[in-house]
Amino acid sequence: FIYNGAGDGYLAWASDFSGRYASQGYDSKKYINSVTDRRGNTINYTNDPITGKVTQIQLPLTQSDTPGQTQPPTINYTYTNNYYLHTVQGENGQTTSFTRDPTNNRVTRIDYPDSGYETFSYDAGHFYQISSHRLSTGGTETFSYDASNRLQYYSDAYHTNPGNPSIQYFYDTRDRVSGILDALSNPTNWQYNERGQVIVTTLPPDPFDNNTRHTITNVYNADGTLQSKTDALGNVWSYTYDDYRRIRSVTTPGRGDGGGGHTTTYFYDANGVGNDYTFTDSNVTWIVLPSGKKTKNVYDVNRFKTSVTIAPGTSDELVTTYQYDAVGNLIQVTNPRQMSVVTSYDERNRPSSINDRGRTTTFTYDTSGRLKTTTRPNGQVITNETFDAMNRVTRQRVTQTPEPDAVTNFDYYASGPANLLHTMQDPRLVQLNNAEQYTYEYDLMALS
Repeated sequence: FIYNGAGDGYLAWASDFSGRYASQGYDSKKYINSVTDRRGNTINYTNDPITGKVTQIQLPLTQSDTPGQTQPPTINYTYTNNYYLHTVQGENGQTTSFTRDPTNNRVTRIDYPDSGYETFSYDAGHFYQISSHRLSTGGTETFSYDASNRLQYYSDAYHTNPGNPSIQYFYDTRDRVSGILDALSNPTNWQYNERGQVIVTTLPPDPFDNNTRHTITNVYNADGTLQSKTDALGNVWSYTYDDYRRIRSVTTPGRGDGGGGHTTTYFYDANGVGNDYTFTDSNVTWIVLPSGKKTKNVYDVNRFKTSVTIAPGTSDELVTTYQYDAVGNLIQVTNPRQMSVVTSYDERNRPSSINDRGRTTTFTYDTSGRLKTTTRPNGQVITNETFDAMNRVTRQRVTQTPEPDAVTNFDYYASGPANLLHTMQDPRLVQLNNAEQYTYEYDLMALS
């Protein structure tokens, strides 16, 4: 790390463990105004000089896969009362707006570019926790609280509090959820240990087992790791860990083969023989199955997986390798037959092409950052021709032989169940210029 960006103490430069570096710049008020990643691509920021709030993000040019792009795309932000987000204008120029109460700046309404909206109300008697939420689908969910300000009732658009809630909550003396009662009066209960970990889950009555309420039981080690789990059928899973609390073994229940439990073992050292605390991450280096078969994983200095070897050191050995670019994008996978898939990325780390052993799929994007075309190795082109204000595809064209092109039209609800698919015309209906269409209907909770 180098700290001289806007004077001493301001980070300007940081490298990864392979020596590749990223950098950042500062404006005259010492707010970050640019970040250059380890591929050399820069994102610029414009900040409010008083609050430091970001008012604009300028993304890198991607002219290699964005036809007609002449200006860097931007995302713009405005604020109310100086600090609180008011509007977000996306790359496509469409704006999402947030309305807030004038006193506490809580969000009371969100308006989306397609005319959909959400509203929020708060309970002044219970620390202004949310009391109702009008979904963009048109339904309203409500929340009620008890005298201790804990959630007591939740109701979707088809239920009411407190007489007919969707879910009723119960608590133990330490304010932990000890039970819920669903809309059909089915109970589920929990018990906890002193650390607040669930030790017993009691399921609703099983109508196929004389309404017996089965349980799932957890046992924990002194350090809080899960030692064993007993499921509703009495089957037991057990677990062991190393000193970093990384999983070392999992023993599953017997499988009816007379062999008892079956243990899979995990290692974090180079040879799969013992404990190694060189690295603190949980990247497994060796996996030994109950059958004794092994898998070996190798990682680079940045802890990205570079190879997976199945049955190492045997005649059945198979190796898959992985390569990454400077920012960690997966750029090549080579299978055990030495056949590779190579992925290229644009300046925004979006895939621009995928080469599968000489068969290449390419992608282009429009100036609003949306996927525009996909060209397959056989020359077929899928084009997203039009979009709505929410960046949803409204018309898609697929070239094909024999002609004509396959065109599909989509339409979305503008209100009520906003954001959801309303109608669709498949290529056959479009070709015949037929007014028929598939229509999708939803309830107030967006379920079709």
